[in-house]
Amino acid sequence: MPETAQVIINGATFSRYECQVCCAIKLWIKNANRAVPSDETLGYIVNSLRGRVDGTAMPCQNIVPQIQRHSQEGVRSIYMSVYVNKSHWDREAHRVYYAWLKQNDNIVKRLRADGALAPFLNPDGTLKTQSSSGSSR
Repeated sequence: MPETAQVIINGATFSRYECQVCCAIKLWIKNANRAVPSDETLGYIVNSLRGRVDGTAMPCQNIVPQIQRHSQEGVRSIYMSVYVNKSHWDREAHRVYYAWLKQNDNIVKRLRADGALAPFLNPDGTLKTQSSSGSSR
């Protein structure tokens, strides 16, 4: 069975590696709230793999179920290849996910240092929310 190099899902083209990373993250990553990262988060992670750090997330809605149920066997095999090679893909998922988090932290630090975040921060440096911004509705 030939390996699929690219897959079209939700009208966007993903590489085999990007699909494998998405599957691995959904299988083995939990965020700070002990939840599996959202499909939107996967879209931003795929963007970062492509060297993009801003803009709209790649359309990763239901990407894992779409891979699992794809009409082409080569695409369906992507999920199983990740699942059976847990040792490798668990490490890769963690590497990619935490590199993406660090990249985001560095962007926030840079924006804070440039003063670009000042309108959105409380005097103590925490992010303003509707309740802390003084507006009443």
